[in-house]
Amino acid sequence: MAEKTDGVGFYGVLGRVAIEGGGAELRFYPFAFSNAPDGTDVFVATFEHVSFQEADIGPFVGEEVEVEVFPDRAEVVPIFDGRTLVLRAEKVVADWVAYDKEDYVRRIDSLDTAFERLNLALSKAVQKNRKSLDLMKELLRRAEVKAAASDELRVRQASAIAVLSRLIQQLESDD
Repeated sequence: MAEKTDGVGFYGVLGRVAIEGGGAELRFYPFAFSNAPDGTDVFVATFEHVSFQEADIGPFVGEEVEVEVFPDRAEVVPIFDGRTLVLRAEKVVADWVAYDKEDYVRRIDSLDTAFERLNLALSKAVQKNRKSLDLMKELLRRAEVKAAASDELRVRQASAIAVLSRLIQQLESDD
């Protein structure tokens, strides 16, 4: 960032961008969500008479950013992009506020999306586990058939049968 004096800074996630009527509001969220009713966890930069468009900053909503707010501009650095976005306005004010209703709605939506994604991943893992268990049971059955054929094969298959039995037992246990 070019200038370090008079700036108020924050490091977190760009949560929302609202530009209308020549003004703009950018809301930045901390990494750890807090539901304390008296908390002022949200960093808000309010712009009057902006000289930037939503297309300049909008793509970075949900991204990890560093922001520094000055009286006439805000400098936003998307961490994974590396560029410095200079958002100019006649007046820029930074403040700490509590989460509002829309923040909570967006948080719930993001948790719902994460839940669906994790549920899908869990379903795939359970399905792979079941297929692996079925495969091990089939291998155990074949090893037992082979072991029953002769005393020599019984000795050679004993360790394979023991290993497969332990694996099956572990996969079937609730631990």
